Amino acid sequence: MVPNVNTVDIAKKVSRSCRYMPEGMRGLSPYTSCHDYTHSQLDQSLQVNNEETLVGILVEGVSGLNRLDEISSVDGIDLIYLGLYDISQSAGFPGELDHPEVRDRLSSCLTTIRNSGKLAGTFCRSISDAIECRDNGFQFVAYVADSYGLRTFFEEAYNSFKDSKGC
Repeated sequence: MVPNVNTVDIAKKVSRSCRYMPEGMRGLSPYTSCHDYTHSQLDQSLQVNNEETLVGILVEGVSGLNRLDEISSVDGIDLIYLGLYDISQSAGFPGELDHPEVRDRLSSCLTTIRNSGKLAGTFCRSISDAIECRDNGFQFVAYVADSYGLRTFFEEAYNSFKDSKGC
């Protein structure tokens, strides 16, 4: 997953950087886990790794969203993840993830990505949103940020402890 991909040129560089020759230009050392730490059967290992590597990009900001048609046409990109907060900002409603215009843009972007044959991903703040995104065709759904989840967990633990006369 590579963040802030907002042009076709960047998307092409990402794709080529993640794959070995002849599809890409990824650096090669056979003595890594993906090649089982050996140069034995390297040709086969290179082919398998090119086939099994999932290359994802995050399209963030107005410039990336405005070029989504072009970006989604790049060979070698498997997953396009939409920054939902970026979409809300580009729609003129920063942070208002449920605003109708934000939802319309998200839906439009999803259609563009799905029409390109790529996997589509986005972010959700609630389980109901995650289910809705899945049911609408997103195949990769991130549910809340880990930092938010940890904060919420410890805040609830603290409040429970405090309420039980522990503090």
